[in-house]
Amino acid sequence: MKLSKEEILIIDQYLQKNIVSFIDIRYEMLDHIALAVEQKMEFEKLDFKVAFKDYMEQHKKELLKLNSIFLKIASYKAFSILLNGLFKPISLSIYFILFAFFYLIANYTEIDYNSIFQIMNFTLFFPLGITYLYQVFSKIKKYSVANDILGLLGMLNYLLNVVFRVQYSIHNNNILFIYYALILGLGIVTFFTYKSILNSYKTKYVV
Repeated sequence: MKLSKEEILIIDQYLQKNIVSFIDIRYEMLDHIALAVEQKMEFEKLDFKVAFKDYMEQHKKELLKLNSIFLKIASYKAFSILLNGLFKPISLSIYFILFAFFYLIANYTEIDYNSIFQIMNFTLFFPLGITYLYQVFSKIKKYSVANDILGLLGMLNYLLNVVFRVQYSIHNNNILFIYYALILGLGIVTFFTYKSILNSYKTKYVV
């Protein structure tokens, strides 16, 4: 017996108010509860309100303890999307185009390709950093794992290019351009992964 959108919304609102505010974790928990309530309604011949009330009275403490498990489920899904995205044909095309871009600049122009990388890197990662900070410190609806992906990406970029300055320890231009392509490509792919994760929840439920 499938729950209606209105019944799904009742569960979602209950979870948001009483258990967890992060959208991605909440929706993984919602899937679990909705299935259990559907089964309870079918096997015990109950209406939704009675079945949902009985289930939460019996399992609320258990669900609170299982919060970390639902976080792991959401994390697994998010990082699976990211890893799959890194090796899609369009992603490989992005890496190649970026490599070719720096190769052509270095060999056919007088432009400083290191400066071009820094400008592109700042242009790409600054908005991602602002998005991350806005999500963390604002009161808007938040996605735990999606935010973490942006945070990890920003930290990785900061460590590689600001703290350790990896680009200045690479003396072979072709290897350097591969590094530039991978760093910038990773930023682009991660941004679209972030949007994909958000859309996957928005299309499944009304956010």
